[in-house]
This record gives sequence, structure tokens and C-alpha cells, in this order.
Amino acid sequence: MARTSGMCGALTGGMLALNLVMGRQPETQSVERNYKGVQSLVSTFKNRCGSVNCSELLGCDHGTSEGQVKFGNEGLWSHCREYVDIATEIATSLIERPQDTGRPGLPTSGVSKPTTPASSNSNN
Repeated sequence: MARTSGMCGALTGGMLALNLVMGRQPETQSVERNYKGVQSLVSTFKNRCGSVNCSELLGCDHGTSEGQVKFGNEGLWSHCREYVDIATEIATSLIERPQDTGRPGLPTSGVSKPTTPASSNSNN
């Protein structure tokens, strides 16, 4: 995220989405639902992608000039796009799944899943 070579930004975005939906309201409510959701997101993402760390996922430290050259020359941004799709898919499934607390997941009628663009003219 932001060329730190730390945690994948796509995964971080998924965490933010889960926090928005599963976060406690009011503040006296337990954090367990949110924590379980985030833990499940992280473990599922790691199992599917092999890591949660950007430099490991991309095979370069894109916080260095050498890493940025490799990122550009090898079109590694397309891998980032895949990680966004994966993190979104996992987070959406967790949000839609009814919870043990008896509270339903977020209604998602009318919400479409992201699609991968057919062309590679984006500079994400």
C-alpha cells in the first residue's frame, strides 16, 4: 500500500469494508463479530494468494526505483487488480453471510461484483 511493501492495499480495503459493516454500533457492542470477520478475510486471502504482504505477492519491493521499474515493465499492476477482485469477493461473502449473533449480513440486492476490464489501459 502506497509503495511501503507492507500489507496489500486490496486486503486493507477489504478490512475497511468489513469494519464499516460489522463494526460495533453502539460502542458498547462486542467487537467479536468484526474481529472474526477480519481474521477470516486475512486467512482466506493468504490461503488463496500465498501472502498478505505486497512485496511477496508482487515479487518486488515497489518502494524502490528498481522495484518500480520491474512493476512497470512486467505489468504487475494487473496482479494488483486480481488481488482487488479476490479481496472484494471474500469480503462480500463475509458481509452477506448470516452471523452467529442472529444478525443478518448486509443486504446486497442490486449490488454487482466488480469486473476485470477487458483492456489494460488503466494505470492503477
